[in-house]
Amino acid sequence: ILVLLVAGKNLLNRETGFTRYFNKASYPIYILHQSILVILAYYIVQMSDIMFVQVFGICVGSFVLTVLAYHLVRQLPIVRKLLGIL
Repeated sequence: ILVLLVAGKNLLNRETGFTRYFNKASYPIYILHQSILVILAYYIVQMSDIMFVQVFGICVGSFVLTVLAYHLVRQLPIVRKLLGIL
């Protein structure tokens, strides 16, 4: 475990475009994901009886819809001002 922690610190502790983007986006995504997750899960669970399809659909769908919603919110100045985003 100690080797993995040291390797993770050395390999993953650097700033990249990905980390800069998601550092700025983390709070709005945190706020948006719960509502999107609950609404999406409500409909997916009703549509499919297969557990794998439900889990996969909820995980992938909630990630994609949350990031899309974040980009939409980022483009609307009035919403940005009201929520204090960016």
